Amino acid sequence: MKICKKCGVDKEDSNFWRYRNGLQAYCKPCVAASKREHYARNKTGEKGPQQLRIEKNLELLQQGLKFCKQCENVKPISGFNKNASRKDGAGDECRECTHRIKSASWKNNPEPKRATNRKCLYGITDEQYKQMLKNQGEGCAICGGNFRLSVDHNHDTDKIRGILCLHCNTGIGSLKHDFSTLIRAADYIRRTS
Repeated sequence: MKICKKCGVDKEDSNFWRYRNGLQAYCKPCVAASKREHYARNKTGEKGPQQLRIEKNLELLQQGLKFCKQCENVKPISGFNKNASRKDGAGDECRECTHRIKSASWKNNPEPKRATNRKCLYGITDEQYKQMLKNQGEGCAICGGNFRLSVDHNHDTDKIRGILCLHCNTGIGSLKHDFSTLIRAADYIRRTS
């Protein structure tokens, strides 16, 4: 059983057309009625809401403006990110709305973005990262902590060394990844403690 989003009636699944991995949102009679309305409107030359919206956007584009679908404001086209797949070359949302949407998505669930970054920067999958983390005890390879873990790599060879917390990774980086400097730093701490 499924509820048609157009008429709101609960109907058997056989009353819906198959669509990708499931069923269409509208039942077969509602789809047929919608197609009849569309055909009748096009036959008489009457413009539907989508055609009116397209014409309005074309008028705005001629003035160097565009309608943002998120905030529903008209803004200069320079306030939109570029999108080569669009006819006008600009995205649907203005930069402010795009930033707000992406920031909210990142704050709510940052892990997919981090996994993508690890794949692009270091060439390791999320499974490989999790296995490395498991192999070193679910924490930093040096101190065992888990504050803002990141992949540590040799900057000369790009070979991945392990996963370190922010503090340990920054410490090694501050000592220029030089083994003798790290030994002297450890010796210094031992002598002065």
